[in-house]
Amino acid sequence: MNPILRVIAKIHTTIYHRSKGRFGNQMGGTQILLLHHVGAKSGKKYTTPLGYINNNQEAGGAYIIVAAAAGQPKNPGWYYNLKKNPNTTIEIMGEQINVTAEVVSGEKRNKIWNQMSADFPQFIEFQKKTSRVIPIVLLHTHST
Repeated sequence: MNPILRVIAKIHTTIYHRSKGRFGNQMGGTQILLLHHVGAKSGKKYTTPLGYINNNQEAGGAYIIVAAAAGQPKNPGWYYNLKKNPNTTIEIMGEQINVTAEVVSGEKRNKIWNQMSADFPQFIEFQKKTSRVIPIVLLHTHST
């Protein structure tokens, strides 16, 4: 990640967390959550602010995050961390929510992508910038 973006993300995370989501809960009209994840190689704990969607009919009530990385050639680090350690937590408006990450593929991914990109056309632009298929991750909630 670009060092400047890393600093901005750190500041955003701190403001969001300390305000229990009263500040930093939206960016560019997109709702923001804090994803807590563990490094696939390092085992280090990370927190990443991410845009999410939670009203997609095809997702069955799961929160949706997209590993777009603004169309960069590689998936973001959090994507690999969730593949290795799918059981984690997210923070939305100060509430800690236990989730299990599922990377969707095939027809299910395409249905979610089509519905989502109709609402958020920036994803179409991100896909045009990269040759990789941008992953979609569902975060299924569960109790402790």
